[in-house]
Amino acid sequence: MKYAVKKIAVLIFTLILVSIITFIAFNILPGDYATTSLGVNASPEEIDEYNAKLGLDRPATERYFSWIGNLLKGDLGTSFSTGRGVGTEIIQSFPATLVLTFFSLFIILIFSVLLGIFSAKHEHSFLDNSIMTSSFVVMSIPNFFIGLVASWFFGVTLGWFSPSNYIGYDENFIGFLQYLILPAFAIALPKIGMTAKFMRTSVIEQKNAGYVRTAKGIGLKPNEIMYKHILKNAFLPVVTFLGIITTELIAGSVIIEQIFQIRGIGRLLLNALSKRDIPLAQGTVLFIAFMVILINFAVDMIYKSLDPRVRT
Repeated sequence: MKYAVKKIAVLIFTLILVSIITFIAFNILPGDYATTSLGVNASPEEIDEYNAKLGLDRPATERYFSWIGNLLKGDLGTSFSTGRGVGTEIIQSFPATLVLTFFSLFIILIFSVLLGIFSAKHEHSFLDNSIMTSSFVVMSIPNFFIGLVASWFFGVTLGWFSPSNYIGYDENFIGFLQYLILPAFAIALPKIGMTAKFMRTSVIEQKNAGYVRTAKGIGLKPNEIMYKHILKNAFLPVVTFLGIITTELIAGSVIIEQIFQIRGIGRLLLNALSKRDIPLAQGTVLFIAFMVILINFAVDMIYKSLDPRVRT
């Protein structure tokens, strides 16, 4: 309980810092919603009047504490561009990002674990060297480039996929899942290479541990040692690594969602930024930060339960 309370305190403090940094950042960026909405030909008086209507003429500190006060009540504010609640916009957009993230994570987990274990079992063989070389090459390619190439090859060349024909989860859930297969692979591919290398290293370290020699000495079979003992300990550092990757998947889905026209949280943020919709942008960034912090908290608790030696 002390460990959990300490982590929750850090979570709250981090969110407060993120809220301050986010508010400052969006208030010093050039441009404003009034100019974007009224056009560059609007007079200064019209812009001032529009800003007053939106409450942007108030002092920054007053607006920050008003925002935080409403946030504590569960109110993220109202979007300038849509006139709807920021919370409503996020709730409608987040399921697509959530499914895409866990779809990508599932692909990473399956392929990287299998490849990592296989490479570790055949250490320094031709297959091991081939897998590790391929992993190094793949992890060096940005996921947005993979997305662009995959969209061109499967969409334009083969005609199997239409990047502009996005199907929402509320329209056809099966079609929605089918549409996410290619974007999920585009996101997952570089991470598969990273995680496979990490898994291989962790398994090899455990293979050379003293308890493995003892297990061999008492006559346990190699597969029994691998799957009952080595993997259990090898997964400990991988759990933390997968937690880091999950946060990267959520925060890094912005470009992939734009390429494949997915109406997720990343595309929502880009649209808010392009329109200088400050309440929507602030709320979206804070929500993404909250999800990242929450995942890190969950990973810490899982790691603590798997390894009771962790005390701080």
